[in-house]
Amino acid sequence: MNRRNRNCPYCKNRVSYFTALSELNSGEHTCPVCNKNSNISYEKKIYIPAAVMLVLSLFFASLFFIFKIIKNLIIALILILIPFGVFLFFDAGFL
Repeated sequence: MNRRNRNCPYCKNRVSYFTALSELNSGEHTCPVCNKNSNISYEKKIYIPAAVMLVLSLFFASLFFIFKIIKNLIIALILILIPFGVFLFFDAGFL
């Protein structure tokens, strides 16, 4: 299954995003209609946005913790969490 085809490959039953996300850890989905297994995985293209998100978060964290450029803790936390929120928003397209 991928982002364009979140259906059972055997019976074409639609799989919800939340079901696919919850079964991503086990790596396979068992269809409730036909009882056959299919693999669930992320696309390889997700690693680039994940790396960008990690670098941006580390950059903002270093501005606060190491260089003390950002003085306010609340602003620093918001700047650190914004890349995570953007990543989670666009993450649905890569499942």
